[in-house]
Amino acid sequence: MALTALVLGAQSLPSQATVVVAVVLLITARFCLIRLGITQSRATALALMLPLLLAWACWWGQPRPGPLDPVRLLASAGSFDRSSRLPLRSSLEGRLLSDSRLLPDSRFVADSCRALLAVNRINGLPRHGRSEVQLRPCPQLLQQGWRIRVHGQLRAPALGPHSLLPGPAERLQQQGSWSQFWGD
Repeated sequence: MALTALVLGAQSLPSQATVVVAVVLLITARFCLIRLGITQSRATALALMLPLLLAWACWWGQPRPGPLDPVRLLASAGSFDRSSRLPLRSSLEGRLLSDSRLLPDSRFVADSCRALLAVNRINGLPRHGRSEVQLRPCPQLLQQGWRIRVHGQLRAPALGPHSLLPGPAERLQQQGSWSQFWGD
């Protein structure tokens, strides 16, 4: 039951479909437990745990950006306050959480690099969260623990080319980051 709840939590289903699947699983789990010889009251109690596990996997167990995360400054279709939008060019300060990695890029003469950054300030204002910094061109490889200030533009990472294929947004979400900062 727990494995089924976790698998369903990893799928992107609309909430109505999730409720229907949870009810079907609840009935199936109760029936299977009774067939295994467990009393009806215990089978019902165990089967009622399934919706709780499913809710945890779908909603409560998923990471979310904090209130001061850099993604809160991005302008999106009505989801954030318009007064908090960033100007086209911004300044980002923070500490590197990983060494930078070189990325060959055919659009530029020099290679670009990226690294995960623990954000301290954006445009001089305190912020706390994570953002991936991409430098184009990369002047030198940056190392974990360095404190840096970068000028550029904060952006939302691109989604995957298909709902079943991961993209930068999914990769960064696993690292607790919901934004990218393209610096020069």
